[in-house]
Amino acid sequence: MFMLGLVMRSTHGVMMNSSIHMCPFFSRHQAKVDLLVGFAHGEMVRIVDRNQAEIEFAKSTLKVYRAIVFFLKQLIIFERESGESGEHN
Repeated sequence: MFMLGLVMRSTHGVMMNSSIHMCPFFSRHQAKVDLLVGFAHGEMVRIVDRNQAEIEFAKSTLKVYRAIVFFLKQLIIFERESGESGEHN
């Protein structure tokens, strides 16, 4: 019932839960949340910077893979169309 109350529009459960529980929590812990988000952002930047070569390799590999898949799809379509036209002759 609790979860149903949260999602039902008529009870305004989400708005009440937010104003009663979430806002006070974040007000009390704003500094810690900011530190956590800042730390996570810094770590992600360092990870991306350290692995830039691998990221670029993955991007180029994905481009080649997409080109191969496109080529194979076109080949399959061509073969189907050629087979269908050959059957009618």
